[in-house]
Amino acid sequence: MDSAKRGMSKEQLSGKDEPALTISIKSAYPGNVLSIYYPSNFVVDGVTCRSLASFLTALGCSDKEEQNKVCGREVSKEEVNAVMRKSTFYWDSPPMGVDFLGIEGNIYNAIFALSEQSEEFRKALVASGKKELTCPDCPRVGKKHNSSYLLSEAEYCYILWNLRLKLQETSEEGATVSYENLKRWGRVFLPCSDRLGESMSTVNFYCGTRWKQSYLLDEKAQEAYQWIDEFKRLKTLTYEDVAWDKLKADEALSKGLCTVQNLSAHLPVTIMEYKNDTALVKWQIIPNGKYDVDYEDLDPDTIDAEFCLYGIIDRKGKVRVKFRPAKSLQELALMRDEATKLLRTKG
Repeated sequence: MDSAKRGMSKEQLSGKDEPALTISIKSAYPGNVLSIYYPSNFVVDGVTCRSLASFLTALGCSDKEEQNKVCGREVSKEEVNAVMRKSTFYWDSPPMGVDFLGIEGNIYNAIFALSEQSEEFRKALVASGKKELTCPDCPRVGKKHNSSYLLSEAEYCYILWNLRLKLQETSEEGATVSYENLKRWGRVFLPCSDRLGESMSTVNFYCGTRWKQSYLLDEKAQEAYQWIDEFKRLKTLTYEDVAWDKLKADEALSKGLCTVQNLSAHLPVTIMEYKNDTALVKWQIIPNGKYDVDYEDLDPDTIDAEFCLYGIIDRKGKVRVKFRPAKSLQELALMRDEATKLLRTKG
């Protein structure tokens, strides 16, 4: 299938759906308001930002005073693209590389602050309806460097799509984030869904550089549960769902605490097949919070052995057996048995 068609519904593939909404400062409403260059004037970490583009450009400034000035003024596409070519960024912390989780966290916080503070932005999102989103205004430095963008087009559109779902829960014309809504929107379509057995499946979205199992669907209960949110965090997990003693006792995995503490799904988090109403989950973590793009040449068996935690979830995505290291199939089988016993006794 053409990669440009992946993630589209059957109706869109047949040309019966609405055309995509182009998010650009030159577009008509609501596309212009959603552009990273639109003057929304929001505040993040005490700093006033004229636009998201201003914030992104300021990340390239090592001087705090200069950073504040850039945040408060209009910036050009050339300035934003120039920052994209840098390898070090700054924001109220030590210098950060593009592959460090902290820099993306700052960007997500800025988008969240914008959506919280700007009623105009929220109304524009709701007004976009069910349309697919494209954003030519997002930084473009080269086809081969999409994974190095501070904010790629695919990632920004993914965040907006999820924010829109939440906003439309409370709008009269919107639809809720429900099982039927996700089915109706055509997201359960072969290239972007996983069948997990026992009438369970996922709805997957393209986020950043890979597909994510974003929603968990229970066909028996006709319910949907968000598994990974728009900021690539594991939605149903809590700090208590990790066996910290076992994690810290493993020398290799203990170096990946940043990923686990942030409940981060930047790296692959895979829900396996359901058996007896529970599923095994493999959560890949990388030491020092780096993306797996830095480890793309490693043998997969090495990654599995050194950089993964395993846990067991139920049909609602709730953790039944805490995430922990597992070095053998026998350990994984014991975890499944433990989950099955817990369901029988506690329900």
